[in-house]
Amino acid sequence: MIYYTLLPENYPDDEYEQLYNCLRPMLPEFRKHKCDSIIPARERVSGALAYFLLLNSLKREYPERFSFTVRDNAHNEYVSFVNLPGGKPQLNAPFSDIHFNLSHCRTGIACAIAESNVGIDIQDIRNVRPDTARKFAAPLCTDGIVNPDEFAAFWSRYEAYVKLTGDGLRLSSSECDYISDEFLKSNNVHMETRVLSFSDTKKTAAYMSAASYNSNISSVSSKPGLFTESAVYISFNNLCDSVFL
Repeated sequence: MIYYTLLPENYPDDEYEQLYNCLRPMLPEFRKHKCDSIIPARERVSGALAYFLLLNSLKREYPERFSFTVRDNAHNEYVSFVNLPGGKPQLNAPFSDIHFNLSHCRTGIACAIAESNVGIDIQDIRNVRPDTARKFAAPLCTDGIVNPDEFAAFWSRYEAYVKLTGDGLRLSSSECDYISDEFLKSNNVHMETRVLSFSDTKKTAAYMSAASYNSNISSVSSKPGLFTESAVYISFNNLCDSVFL
């Protein structure tokens, strides 16, 4: 199942700093070290909330296995994970049978929970430097310029694919044939890309892509399949409340 959260559009940096200082005591030590190194404060909050979105998602999917509180988890590190070669995270025992993937950016956070391998990515829509566009998305360029929406959609699909395979960014985007339908089919991969919008303005906020192997789609979860239901939106306020309640 896919869960995601969008951060407020206009939230002052000093309030993000204050929020992170409140969230930090609820993080287990291994995650504090990760988030403390992130600059600026908005991205630091995004990194912290990605962990809490994972906890929230696990509790919803497996309530019988994740009955402890956020505070209990921070003290005892019930939910911890390691990065495999290539950077793909894996839950430590006794939850190593559950597959997950996280992504966060300035705009939002995404989490996929599954019983088989999965990759997910969420991407901001930003102007792309010409040299970056030529290096990573040459077919999308016109005179070195690429449409920010097209690049965000492409990059979310590219990262979802390499996070599924565990290859990391070592795999060049040219090798992926720009994540075309033909490339995905030949590699037995199912990919979905969604446009995420702020509910109040309806404008596109980010692009989110999720990838799974075709042979696993029907068994991604014993619950409703990863790709058969709409992604679950958890509001910023509700996610924060789940940490402190």
